Amino acid sequence: MNNTNPLWDNDLLQFARLLCELVATQDNLNLIAVAEEMDVERSDVTELLERAHKVWEDAKTQIFRTSDGYTFRKVGDVWTDGDMVFTSRPEETIDSEEETDPGHLQNREMDYGG
Repeated sequence: MNNTNPLWDNDLLQFARLLCELVATQDNLNLIAVAEEMDVERSDVTELLERAHKVWEDAKTQIFRTSDGYTFRKVGDVWTDGDMVFTSRPEETIDSEEETDPGHLQNREMDYGG
């Protein structure tokens, strides 16, 4: 795969995403078999899945990609793409009513690679 999205190379994010997608798409996920294979208790597997879910959900509020391909991440109180730094969300600097809607970031479809 030739993916140019820098988030694709973030193992922590993508592993958390993978685990969340497996849970979301598998109706009969056998956690007992997974636990046995890992030599842990079922509750340990459940804890790992909950931790992965938290990582994935937190990432969705801290990282987003604009429609023109720029990826921004929140660092402290600022947003950055590595070159530019914004004291507010980057889309709030765009003169589009849709882009400046306060709920727009939460409702936007995010591109996390893949």
